[in-house]
Order: sequence, then structure tokens, then C-alpha cells
Amino acid sequence: MSIKKNEEMRGMMINLIVPIYNIEQYLIRCLESIARQTSKNFTAILVNDGSTDRCREICEKFIEGDARFILLNKANGGLSSAVKYGIMNSPKCEYYMFLDGDDALEPNAIEVVVQVLNGKKYDMIMYDHYVDTPSSVRVISSNLVQKEYCNEEMIKLKNEYQTNANIIPARWNKVFCSEAVKKLLPFYDINVTIAEDVLFSTIGFFCADSMYYIKRPLIHYYQNQGSMVHVYKESYFQSYKLVYQNLSAFFKNDNIIPNRIFFQNVKTCIQSVILNIANWKSAKEILRTISDDSTVFKVLGEFVPASITDKILKVLIEKKYFFVLRILTKINNRG
Repeated sequence: MSIKKNEEMRGMMINLIVPIYNIEQYLIRCLESIARQTSKNFTAILVNDGSTDRCREICEKFIEGDARFILLNKANGGLSSAVKYGIMNSPKCEYYMFLDGDDALEPNAIEVVVQVLNGKKYDMIMYDHYVDTPSSVRVISSNLVQKEYCNEEMIKLKNEYQTNANIIPARWNKVFCSEAVKKLLPFYDINVTIAEDVLFSTIGFFCADSMYYIKRPLIHYYQNQGSMVHVYKESYFQSYKLVYQNLSAFFKNDNIIPNRIFFQNVKTCIQSVILNIANWKSAKEILRTISDDSTVFKVLGEFVPASITDKILKVLIEKKYFFVLRILTKINNRG
């Protein structure tokens, strides 16, 4: 590699935003994965979101004397608030990368991204990821070919968004240029508690005119029992409505993408209620509240499902055939 290329790589900087809240049992694993990075082209912005456990103490001790890390402490405001605070209070950079405090990077993750960006400029980079559970580790990969996407190919990906799994709607498996992040920030609502990464990554993707896909897992996503599949709270549904409202504001009069995403979120809510509310009478009351909601009514009236399964589910929700929904959900989640 020439001296000129080496200088280009040293000059390009990535801000790695790491939101942290009450995850002391996982935090060292995350911080060590950052410290082991083979690239020096990054600054890790640790955002302690008012943790009440030992997170702040762990961060302060771990990063002492390491100029690659910056620790920001703030009052608790939620994940969206922490990510937004980190972005707005971080040094100037060309790109933003994201890692949740209970996940971990592969040792050469940032180096791989920097090599892709060397001499190039992409609005977004996406890569594969590992899903780690107590009993297994598997790779989640897109069907896309590793290469640059722009012009007609990028338009095609946007038109297909949410109708296939080529673009996973997550914040933590993508790198965004600073210009795209600036465009999306006004729509990144800090009151969103669930699906904040869907909101962030969707708007970021539609702010991008070019993308490079790395067909290689660079991050470990650790699943836990606190996910939406394992618990239901009324606030989750309210948060999904906020996601829809902010997406609608971004897309203005074109509600195709917001409707697609909200329909998927309604399906998730219904699945969670059926799987986690043991009393069927109580579950039906919650399902009726969801199906009677004015936003749900509006979206179901506009949404045109792409698959037969979604067409059936739409009718079942509209007709309030909750018992049939219960049977289908139980069948799909056996084992």
C-alpha cells in the first residue's frame, strides 16, 4: 500500500456510538471488543444513560489513559436519547458506527470498514452479523452480493424495503456517513422506546444514495429474554405508533414504507400478546384495543400486503378473528 493511501486511511475517522444502561454483566465484553480493534481510525463514544449499577465505574476504569474512548454521562432518557446524545456530543467525523453496550465487535470490524472506504465514499455500509444465544451462534446474512450499490440498484432496494430481508432494519449492522445522520436526526424521536433502530436505520437508508455491502459478519448480537417476543408492555405499542408518526413525517405524503413497517410492528404486538398474556380474556381485550386503534384502522385501510400470509393476517385483524390469530401464532411458534 502506498504512503498516500496510508495517509488517507489515517485521516478518515469513524465515531463508534455505544449506548450503555445497567448492563454491568456484559459491559467488559463489549469494551474489550472495542479495545482489541486492529484499526486506529475510530473514536468510541460511550454514553452512560444514567446507569444505576456499576457501568460508569467500569467505563471509567477500563478507558483510563486510552485516548480512543470518550465517556459521556447523562441522566436516564432511554436508548434513543442516549444514541442521539452521543451523536450530538461527539467529535467531528466522516462516519458513524453503532454498537449496543451488551453486544461485541469482531476484532477487525472497523479495519474491514476502513478498507472498504479507502479512496471511496459511500453513504452507507452494511454488514452481516452473528446472533449469539446461550446454546448457539449463527450468522445472519443478506441475499445481496458483496459490492457497491447505487443509482438504479439502490432505487430497487428502496422499493423492495420491508418486503424482503435484503436490508435488515437495524442500526447496529450499518455505518452511515455524517451527512445522512444529520438528515435523519430531526426525525429520530427520543421518546421511542421500542424499534428505535428500525426508525434510525430506515430513515438513514433512505437518506443514502450509495451503499456497500460486506458479506461478512462483523458484530455479535446477543439475544436475551427481555426481547419483545418474551414480554409485552402497552408502552411498546405506543412506541410503534411514534415510529410510524416520525416515519410519516420523513416520507411526507408517501406512506408506503411507514405502512409496511407499522403493519409488521402490529403483527409483532399481536404475537407478543398471544404468547405472553396467559389469561385469554385479558389477551383478547388487549388485542381488541390494538385492532380498534385509529392508527391501526388507518394503516389497514391503506396497506396493500405483498404476501398471501400478510393478506390473510390483515383480514383476520380487521375482522377481529382473535381466536384464529391465536391458533396461527401458537402453530408458528411451536418448538
